[in-house]
Amino acid sequence: NSIEKLLYRMITLNNGQRPMTPRHQVEIMIANAFDFNDIGINVVAEKDANIAAARKAFKKADIIQAYLAFMADSPVVDNKKIIEEKMDELLVGKIMAVEPTKYKSSFKSFLSILATVQNSQDALKWLKVTNNLVGFAAGAKHSINEVAALDAGEFGRCVSEFDSAFADFNPSRIKVGKYRRELVCEYFKNFKEYKEMDSAELLEKFSELTIND
Repeated sequence: NSIEKLLYRMITLNNGQRPMTPRHQVEIMIANAFDFNDIGINVVAEKDANIAAARKAFKKADIIQAYLAFMADSPVVDNKKIIEEKMDELLVGKIMAVEPTKYKSSFKSFLSILATVQNSQDALKWLKVTNNLVGFAAGAKHSINEVAALDAGEFGRCVSEFDSAFADFNPSRIKVGKYRRELVCEYFKNFKEYKEMDSAELLEKFSELTIND
């Protein structure tokens, strides 16, 4: 809760050892910065992901990716083609390039939205798909007030329209995961424009966008 404590934590994490990766530091920071139970969402570690209670919980690894996407202002937070150290370097560069006060939103506000919309079974199932959650985090940052105004049912309707549009892309012609992340980001980044569109209108708009493979 202060820059002095943050600096102390960073120094003690890295002192006398091989520096931790940005992702590991984010993992530790998130564990200390957010009380998920208080916010109203369940988060489980990967090792607990198969227990019955985890069906209604988010994976910690997915929340970390969502946080990185939110901070980097980009749904591209990993790439298996790039070695991990270089990917982390690129990611840190993206985060440092984003002005922290540019957007009137916070990741805690985003988590509060998750706590609301997860009450729809369809919405929860959609959000537990990593590509959806990461794209949503990167995009909702730009339209946090509009998205926060949705209840669980309205959110479920919106993502259903999105999925109906996305299903009409030819999977043999696109990189499905990459397209999904970036189009989910686009949808929620410009949510005011897209929220009233049906799947046919969304498909037309999405097909006009260029996503570099």
